[in-house]
Amino acid sequence: MKLTRGKRIAIELVGPPMMGVIILLTIAEGHALWDFTQGNHRWLGHGRFLKDIWILFLIAYVFAGLQSIVYTLVMEWRFSAGLDPRGWRAVVWSTSLGFLSGAAIVASYGWGRTDTLDGWLYFGGLGTVVGCGMGLLVKLLSPTRTGRD
Repeated sequence: MKLTRGKRIAIELVGPPMMGVIILLTIAEGHALWDFTQGNHRWLGHGRFLKDIWILFLIAYVFAGLQSIVYTLVMEWRFSAGLDPRGWRAVVWSTSLGFLSGAAIVASYGWGRTDTLDGWLYFGGLGTVVGCGMGLLVKLLSPTRTGRD
């Protein structure tokens, strides 16, 4: 798949919340499987799993939609300034923006609602992992430089 500039922008806009939900679902499924093996016979599904996925995607786009737009604008600005999408510096930029996105979610959620350290570890860590994953995805899918993007 040749990643053109338009496809890259689409991935940058849609990808981060989607990747975050996939990571959360993977962790939740692993936790549910562990509980199941320990004798707790409740499974996440019970016919509601698909409904819950769409709710999670909706929540993810509400909480991280604006950050995805900012992420796309900043990354495209850096790419237009000469940053190579296939370079490791692009991955570092993406990872840093992911952390800042997680920080923005913690700040918008409110400092007094939960333990601040837990919020930073949870959302800051998730944002960092998603940012790194998006940077690696763009790096791997981007064509080599031929003078045109």
